[in-house]
Amino acid sequence: MTAQTPKVAINSKPAEKKVEVTVDGKPFTTYMWPDSLEKPVLYPINTASGTTITRGFPPLANERQDHPHHVGLWFNYGDVNGFDFWNNSDAIKPEQKAKMGSVEHREVVKAEAKGDHATLQVKADWVSGDGKTLLNEATTFTFRAAANGARMIDRVTTLAAAKGTGTVKLPDNKEGALGLRVIRALEDPAEKSGEFKDAAGRVTKMANMDTSGVSGQYLSSEGKVAGAVWGTRGNWTKLSGKVNGKDVTVAILDAPGNPGYPTYWHARGYGLFAANPLGQSALSGGKDTLNFSISEGTPATFRYRILVLDANPTMVNGRVVGAAAVALVMVTGATSSVALAQAAKKKGAAKAAAGPTPTAAEVASAEEAYKTKCAVCHTPDGNSPIEQMNFADGVWKHGSSMKELMNTISEGVPGTAMMSFKTQFTPGEIAALAKKVRGFDKKLK
Repeated sequence: MTAQTPKVAINSKPAEKKVEVTVDGKPFTTYMWPDSLEKPVLYPINTASGTTITRGFPPLANERQDHPHHVGLWFNYGDVNGFDFWNNSDAIKPEQKAKMGSVEHREVVKAEAKGDHATLQVKADWVSGDGKTLLNEATTFTFRAAANGARMIDRVTTLAAAKGTGTVKLPDNKEGALGLRVIRALEDPAEKSGEFKDAAGRVTKMANMDTSGVSGQYLSSEGKVAGAVWGTRGNWTKLSGKVNGKDVTVAILDAPGNPGYPTYWHARGYGLFAANPLGQSALSGGKDTLNFSISEGTPATFRYRILVLDANPTMVNGRVVGAAAVALVMVTGATSSVALAQAAKKKGAAKAAAGPTPTAAEVASAEEAYKTKCAVCHTPDGNSPIEQMNFADGVWKHGSSMKELMNTISEGVPGTAMMSFKTQFTPGEIAALAKKVRGFDKKLK
């Protein structure tokens, strides 16, 4: 580890019902499951400079006091076999509790730090208001820190129908699924007073507030801006603004292979930033319908990256640019198949091994994939300013031979959010992508 490489540490404190994550001794985030919450959350979440991006718990005096169930970063849904997990909180009236659901933390399976990242594996159960376990959850968080100040949280959640449930239904519902509630400064200054109804018809009233210091603006991968992002699809959306005069960005990235990919965005100007891949009919005005379900023996896996920056990547000709933009990639492959070959690296170079000979069409397909999906993050010449994403520095963790690179792209990396792409590309396309990536390292020629 170089002197510039941040050190991530993780500390499990079961008696306090929390697991703390730090970078170079400074707080990054905490996984917690206090009795006052109806699901585990990550709270607070801080940038490298120490700016907190999550609304207070409880909300601070100068923050909106609405939606008490919006705490930190969480994952649940508004309709699971008819029970509302999303809106549940200690503010729900006793007579309504039977209709709600809770995600109950069960176990910290693993909490381990290795240099610039730490891994947290947990188990939880989704329990309905009548006390029945509907879903068993297994989640792996990977907390990463880059030398340029980027902070990343990878969340991989697998939901399995509990024994005896048969099929658990998650019909289209506006309230879901990966949610984040941000600080006042990152709200949209154009947000006005009004009323918001949840899926059950409960009304939350919003009052006008002083907009001094409020500058948040959404931007999606499809070029949608501000309020136009809500109810649209995209493989990522970022929220940027100034906090105490300095740029801050938080982005959520979807991953190919996720249910409902690319996700719909339930992104509100008042500070709720959510990816909802399951609520398609509710968010599209009936244009799309999913009505997702999970049957016993057929679990569903959801992969997301949350990116936190002390910067504001900008758009030029429809693409995100700037050094900070390089981190706008799922190292696991959410936006770039080539990224699978370079999730992390180790020194040395292996002798090239021959792969299948791609056709001219497959080579052209690989070139186009790199140019349109990968170059914005890895840069056109592969010489990314972020070490983990640099193809030209001669450092390869999973090997640099054609065989090793093709295997990484094809199979992914078990135990991480890096998914397999073998069903999405032909062997020739995978070989062409591997050759393209390998070619950036001049030492291998």
